[in-house]
Amino acid sequence: MLRFDINFLFTIINLLILYFLLKKFLFGRVRDVMARRAQEVEDSFEEARKAQEEADAVKAEYETAAGEIKAKSEEEAALIRGEAAKEKEEILLKAREEAERIVQEAGLKADKLREDRLRSAGDELADLVVMAADKLDAADGKYSTEDNRRLFDAFLDQAVQGTKDSSQNPQTGNAK
Repeated sequence: MLRFDINFLFTIINLLILYFLLKKFLFGRVRDVMARRAQEVEDSFEEARKAQEEADAVKAEYETAAGEIKAKSEEEAALIRGEAAKEKEEILLKAREEAERIVQEAGLKADKLREDRLRSAGDELADLVVMAADKLDAADGKYSTEDNRRLFDAFLDQAVQGTKDSSQNPQTGNAK
C-alpha cells in the first residue's frame, strides 16, 4: 500500500522545484527556440511568396513587352510588305511601259522598213518598166507580137529573179 510519510512530501517538493527550475531554465528557452524557428519558417514562406509575386510581375512585364514587340514587328513587317508590293507594282508598271515603248518602236521600225521596201520595190518596178519600154522601143517593130510576148516573159522572169535576190539580201539596194 501506499504510505504517506515525509519522504513522500520531499519527493513532491523536489518534483515541484525541479518543475519550476526546468520551466524557468529549459522550457522557456526551448519555447523561444521553437518560436524563433517557427518565425524563421514563416519568414521563409513570406519571402518565397514575395519572390513568387515579383517573378509573376516580371513575367507579366516580359509577356507584355514580348506582345508589344511582336505586334510592332508584325506591324513593321506588314508595312515592309506593303512597300515591297508598291515597289513591285512600280517596277511592273515601268516594265510594261518600257515593253509598250519597245513594241511601238518596233512597230514604227517595221512600218518604216515596209515603206522602204515598198518604195524600193516601186523604184525597181519603175526601173523594170523603163527597161521594158526601152527594149520594146529598141525593137521598133522588128519583133512580132509573139516575140514581144516571149521577150516580155523573159524580162518578167529576170525581174522576179532580181526581186528574190533583193528580198533575200535587203542591203543590196535597188535592182540591177
